[in-house]
Amino acid sequence: MRTVNRETLQTLQALTERALEGLFGPLCGAVSIRDASDTAWTELADATLAAAIGFRSPCLSGELILLAPSRFVEDVLPPEVRGRQRSARIAADWVGELVNQLVGRLKNQLLGYGVDVGLGTPRAVTPNDIVSYEHSMRAIARLSLSSGEGTVLALLYTDGLEDVALATSTPGAAVSEGDIVLF
Repeated sequence: MRTVNRETLQTLQALTERALEGLFGPLCGAVSIRDASDTAWTELADATLAAAIGFRSPCLSGELILLAPSRFVEDVLPPEVRGRQRSARIAADWVGELVNQLVGRLKNQLLGYGVDVGLGTPRAVTPNDIVSYEHSMRAIARLSLSSGEGTVLALLYTDGLEDVALATSTPGAAVSEGDIVLF
């Protein structure tokens, strides 16, 4: 059995933290991120929305899940949507967009390490889906982000880490936020 590169695990966690801060800092102001490996995602309230998006490359694949209380999601809605009647559908769509932006930030950072992942489509997930990821993949990061709007939990699950080394980034290889990339 091959062992997982510890530096790769630490790098993935740090990249996920940076992606969280980059996404939610502008939306929420001051944010605090901590390792939540001791926090069970099942402890979150029933009013929690959950969305996931998969990513895949020849050497790295996984799922990124974002769990957020409905109130948090409503508080970070774009200003042009906030004034409208809030529905459960708008909040569910927005948490899907948030996880999409979050994994996009992670993808941009992975480019700096020579890893180009393809992204899936954001989708709502259930507790049973998360239990399935717990059993089929390795939990790399469990991060809790706290702000004035509340607390969200990001879960990063991956497989295929034995062959990827993310110890050194290549300057200039990552895409800066706001740049346009044509595929």
